[in-house]
Amino acid sequence: MDRFNDGADVDDILVCSWGYDQTNVDFYKVTRRTKSSAWIVKVGQQIIPGSEGFMSESVLPDPDRLIPWTRYSWDTENPEAFKPKLKRVQHATWSGGDGRAYLTMTSYSSAHPYEGGSMYQSHYA
Repeated sequence: MDRFNDGADVDDILVCSWGYDQTNVDFYKVTRRTKSSAWIVKVGQQIIPGSEGFMSESVLPDPDRLIPWTRYSWDTENPEAFKPKLKRVQHATWSGGDGRAYLTMTSYSSAHPYEGGSMYQSHYA
């Protein structure tokens, strides 16, 4: 059963992999859920030892380490930087879509349930 669709997913991890010249990986944790909405916080990642390559590595989520929504280090003292964000749950209904639930994160990325295993991440010089 897809837990993201049945509403029993507080504390579940979502993943968002995006990029063009590089592959960025962001992880999120669901803190509250209704049928049509999810409140999420951004969480950290752990590099898998030995997976490092040339400007790349494999990562796993670190759900106990919160990451501020802002990219500015001086905002980490601001409690608002860690406040859960509300996102609407959407379903892949386009041609070829399988109906899976996802959250739109930006105009170019979406988060979906993390199914376990490592995620490849690369960097641009």
